Amino acid sequence: MDAVAVPSRPPEESVTRSGPAPSRTDVIQQALSWDIHRGSYATLLDSSSSPPSTLARLRGLGGSLSSRFFTVIPAYPRLMMTDFEMRTSLRLYLGLSQPPWPAASASSCTLCGGNVAYGEFGGHLLASCPQVQGARTRRHTRLNRLLFRYLRSQLLGTDREVEYEVPLPVATAITDAADAPAVQRVADLVVTDLSARRSEYVDLSIPCPQASRYLPGSARCRGAAARSMRQLKESQYAASLLDSTLRDSALSYRFVPLIIECFGLVDSVGSRWLRGLFRNSPSRLDSLLTELSLTLWRSNAALLSDARHQRLVSRFSG
Repeated sequence: MDAVAVPSRPPEESVTRSGPAPSRTDVIQQALSWDIHRGSYATLLDSSSSPPSTLARLRGLGGSLSSRFFTVIPAYPRLMMTDFEMRTSLRLYLGLSQPPWPAASASSCTLCGGNVAYGEFGGHLLASCPQVQGARTRRHTRLNRLLFRYLRSQLLGTDREVEYEVPLPVATAITDAADAPAVQRVADLVVTDLSARRSEYVDLSIPCPQASRYLPGSARCRGAAARSMRQLKESQYAASLLDSTLRDSALSYRFVPLIIECFGLVDSVGSRWLRGLFRNSPSRLDSLLTELSLTLWRSNAALLSDARHQRLVSRFSG
């Protein structure tokens, strides 16, 4: 799903999927428009004047969930966005500030006082501002619930079962420190293949490529934030899955990190896992990706709305 940074050719499939076949003139015009788009995109990425946060956003916007929210036909209520959600999402997509926020050049967050010099508007809020941690948690919960409901309905009647937020049967240290406390990790989803006697523990994470911990890597390389988060999650789950309690079980266990960057890029491991679930029904995978994109960007808009409300309250109360 997220194999290349810049598409190498125009999406003819989307044109010919329904309706009359395009004329030769239409095909040529589309190809030329696509070449212009690719050229402009590549110029932005190669520009030495673009700040790292802008490059990180541009690379993150090449994902499979990045643009579906404004290209889908809103034929059903679940495929619709409010005017506010659409405006806020598009401004975030383009790296624009949102009223009543100051310009992106501001050096500190007006909510927490933290340094935001490393990010465009939105990057600090999407990544680390403690004042909107609750909104980031709600974003994670919405995406996880969507995955659970969709997978449970689509896998109904098969040999697969889906469970929501399942604690691992063992507790492991939260860090490598000798005195680190043991914690019982909770998998966001567990997908069990009864015929193969195999369970997959799925952990959903939503990193922001504009976060300071991922820069400048995420500005140079597409998917750097997702890969960094995947490696962290794999190290955290390694001890749990190697515990004798699980090794001696009748089921085999596998950890699946499902990493979705906040601008819509899906990490390669999670991408392969989703494709594997729907290998016999690509249309169902397409529907899931569309709903994930809409939910992700709606949640981003809700997060910024929460921050905007807090700023207005602090402005008038101060």
